[in-house]
Amino acid sequence: MERAEGHTPRHSLVHVFSNGEELVHIADLLHSDVLLAPHPEWSFSGDTDIALAAATRRRVLSVLAEKRAKIFSYHLPWPGVGHVRRQGEGFEWVAEAYAVPG
Repeated sequence: MERAEGHTPRHSLVHVFSNGEELVHIADLLHSDVLLAPHPEWSFSGDTDIALAAATRRRVLSVLAEKRAKIFSYHLPWPGVGHVRRQGEGFEWVAEAYAVPG
């Protein structure tokens, strides 16, 4: 686990490892791919410490984008798995292609 405070006290990221791969569960770090990814400095009423949440979001998204880490969050469009990449001053959510066999 990795602390990522600001949304709530002791908010954490969970790193899951299996067969040499890693998936980072970012939980409530990013509530909107269209608002907070491009504008990590923005916040919303659910953040208990707005300044800390924005700073944490920018720091964590920077690291995740640099590593091109596979991430998961239930607040992102289904299935909520993908990665982030830098776009201008912010970031862009890139969903992983997903298909369900017929």
